[in-house]
Amino acid sequence: ATPVQMFVVLVLPLVFVAGGYARVPSDLVLLNDAVDQGAVCLDGSPPGYYLRTGSSDGANKWVIHLEGGGWCTNVGSCLDRSNTEPGSTAMRRDTAVFGGVLSDLENVNPYFYNWNSVFAVYCDGSSFAGNVEEPITAEESVIYLRGRRNLGAIINSLLQRGMENATDVILTGCSAGGLATYLNADYVGSLLPSGVKYRAFGDAGYIPDIASVDGVYSYRSVMQQVFEFHNIKEGASQQCLSSFPVSEQWKCMIANVRHPHALASTIIIQPFYNEHHANVVFQCV
Repeated sequence: ATPVQMFVVLVLPLVFVAGGYARVPSDLVLLNDAVDQGAVCLDGSPPGYYLRTGSSDGANKWVIHLEGGGWCTNVGSCLDRSNTEPGSTAMRRDTAVFGGVLSDLENVNPYFYNWNSVFAVYCDGSSFAGNVEEPITAEESVIYLRGRRNLGAIINSLLQRGMENATDVILTGCSAGGLATYLNADYVGSLLPSGVKYRAFGDAGYIPDIASVDGVYSYRSVMQQVFEFHNIKEGASQQCLSSFPVSEQWKCMIANVRHPHALASTIIIQPFYNEHHANVVFQCV
């Protein structure tokens, strides 16, 4: 196992800094063939990602960014989400431009500007971690909870597009995508070719399990609901799960609980101030 690396950066997040957007747009790739394997968004549309191919000495190097955007915790909230962009690829544009570590501007992104750039579309509401076999019927609609399958389908598609020859792979994500990075770093690493240099760093996803100023554990409640509703136990770290009785295994959704059990080399990037933390965790603004 690769030792876990912990570097907490209490400064500006590095994944999506303002400005510095790429000159060359990334193209949307929809994985229609993956639908037959049960990989679908909440609304049943195919999973997908945006891709800009690398060049020169970055041709065999990859940055995969897991999109963030909160969670859905029950039938009602997931049904609502399925009718919006965070729950479907049907509303996504054919091309998009990204900044930060996905920018192709050397002066903005000097280390990764010419790497293959992947923006994994988040459309499942579980931080790419859920896996419920049976669809759920709600208000004459059907919703699917298949985040883990979506992520697997994305990685397998990238392997077919050249990542099987990768020398370097970085997995990133911001907010709910940052949590997804911690939850899925080992899983993604298990799908990569042997010998690849692989690192994961989550941005603003290391949300602590602490009480608000009123003594309420609101974030804990959300994570417990996500864990149970999306059946995240099936793909969670067995080492982490075995550390708790069944009634407390949802704690493996919490980044600071899950992280010590990671095998992948992981770097923590966490802003000192975060709007989500202030509103949801601390409830102080």
